[in-house]
Amino acid sequence: MASIKSKVPKLRFKGFSGEWKRDELSKVINLRNESGNKEDFDVDIELENLVIDKGIIIGDTSIRTQSNSIFKKNDILFGKLRPYLNKWWLANCDGIKSGEIWALYPKQGFSNLFIYGYIQTYQFLKAANLTSGTKMPRADWSILKEQSINFPLLEEQTQIGDFFQKLDQVIELQQHALTQAQNYKKAMLQKMFPQKDEKVPRIRFKGFSGEWNRQRLREYTKLITKGTTPKNQLNTGPVNFVKVENISYGIIKPNTKISQEEHENYLRRSKLEENDILFSIAGTLGRVAIVNKSILPANTNQALSIIRGYNYDTYFLMTILSGKVVTDYIRKNPTVGAQPNLSLEQIGNLEVCTPSIQEQTQIGNFFQQLDKQITEQQNKLTHYQTLKKAMLQRLFI
Repeated sequence: MASIKSKVPKLRFKGFSGEWKRDELSKVINLRNESGNKEDFDVDIELENLVIDKGIIIGDTSIRTQSNSIFKKNDILFGKLRPYLNKWWLANCDGIKSGEIWALYPKQGFSNLFIYGYIQTYQFLKAANLTSGTKMPRADWSILKEQSINFPLLEEQTQIGDFFQKLDQVIELQQHALTQAQNYKKAMLQKMFPQKDEKVPRIRFKGFSGEWNRQRLREYTKLITKGTTPKNQLNTGPVNFVKVENISYGIIKPNTKISQEEHENYLRRSKLEENDILFSIAGTLGRVAIVNKSILPANTNQALSIIRGYNYDTYFLMTILSGKVVTDYIRKNPTVGAQPNLSLEQIGNLEVCTPSIQEQTQIGNFFQQLDKQITEQQNKLTHYQTLKKAMLQRLFI
């Protein structure tokens, strides 16, 4: 097994062997401290915040004087202070940067892409997450430059750097595919559901006509309730306990357990059933998911409302609850307090605009398939991101 002492990574490309060298970071990486006039750069400096285009910083409102800190094309930009602490970008142009960001570049004999990969590793980020004696966390170059870095010969550095550049390109393409699918869903939510004060959607499936009906959710739902916090916090038992953070992209992934005794007694009011719709009403508002048989038996807490016995197509109602009509309602009706929340009464008073059950079913099926595609794209992205994290651990020391 590879170790730090042996200076050999866990995984190497074919044809490379031998121990890596070790030196101080300052012997490998330069910190750019050059300045220049903002008129010399083709950047937009009237922007409210840093503009990041494919990971590239191109301007900042903190630039107010004629002389400013600059970066060069292919520089590695690394955030030393909040809100950019431990964030990184690779510059694809010359420009001006804010003072919260370092511009780094390798010394002669070192690969820029290898260094760019290295600053994303756990060992570098751990070393960079230092403080300079203030209450605000920041990376301190005077301390960081004395930290050690392990590195191979330039040829192996180049292979490693090229590998991560290609992997980043795959991740970028996958992120773009996911964003496109999400944006398509947003567009269809606007077009396939009547907007404010409208009674007919802009797009309908063939064979359907007439106005949709507006009704309060409680008028067509038998039960709207919520859960309770378990008394037993040992996280043991056969029953899944669902929290807000367990809901993502309409999928429920519980990671907490409760006892059968609590489930049947103290928490019996919030025992979940198949096809219940969970809707978050505290903290992070508006997360929504359908209870699948596979997670039962299950229960939930007071941060999630349980919607049961509804006279709607299941996926149609879930789509409405994840759409703009609800986000607008949340924006207008949250209770002011330590954390934003909605009452069960507010959920019951939510106005739902609906067509016939046949049209609901067609719409529900359409968005169900669309959500499956989005989930597939998200899973692919997660796979590549996980792969990159693993390879950073295996290809660097």
